[in-house]
Amino acid sequence: MSKKHAVNNLPVTRIKKRWSQADKFPQPDGMVVVWIVDKSKGLDHKSYLRYLSEEEQQKAGKFRFPSDRANFILGRSILRILLGQYLGRDPREILFDHGKYGKPALAIPSDLAFNISHSEDLIVLGFGKNGSLGIDVERIKSDIDVRDIAVNYFSKSELRSLASLPDSDQNQAFFRGWTRKESIIKAKGKGLSHSLDSFTVSLNRDEEAILLETVWDPAEREKWKLFSFEPSPGYIAALAVHKNVNSVKYQGWDPTFLEKIG
Repeated sequence: MSKKHAVNNLPVTRIKKRWSQADKFPQPDGMVVVWIVDKSKGLDHKSYLRYLSEEEQQKAGKFRFPSDRANFILGRSILRILLGQYLGRDPREILFDHGKYGKPALAIPSDLAFNISHSEDLIVLGFGKNGSLGIDVERIKSDIDVRDIAVNYFSKSELRSLASLPDSDQNQAFFRGWTRKESIIKAKGKGLSHSLDSFTVSLNRDEEAILLETVWDPAEREKWKLFSFEPSPGYIAALAVHKNVNSVKYQGWDPTFLEKIG
């Protein structure tokens, strides 16, 4: 394939791990900002607890397993911190609404859209303006039969594309397709009212990340842009945006940011 998407197969070394002096807090103006949080980098979830609402703190205390509790605290508190910075509000005072299918949104009028996903050691968060977006990250697993799973969720075209690849490439292709499909479902915010096999995305490493077909409305595929990226070794992620966005800014979460905001 001649022209690759700018963020397809993005080398991990190109994703910032530290804040730069010139760009401490990228704003989602005219682009989407994707934040990547690596929980294995010594993040102490207890230091983030204070950013949660009282209700969320109570919910965190009810998790049976410490790992689930830490995941909830880190994910929700970092989401609040970033929203607070973008909106100029106290992170603790931000209120959420949840749509009919559970997608979180701001309870106040705002053109800011966001979405969050996590898998094992990674959390990814996307922020943009004037359009819905969805994001998904997955740890690439080699101990599962991806073809057996794909037959239940992939479109016929995707299944043919997957089967055409060498066996050694099918595992990554599956997760590439899965994250792209999940990001679209999350962006639409309608649960599985559109089943995963009712639309088709590109799977091949050398293709652009493209929404190829939407059965419910053939014209809708033109309204979406897809971006694939590798946030860390062994992971694959995708971003779906329902607007004409040509730029994505990737920013690594720096734990010292807590010192800057107090």
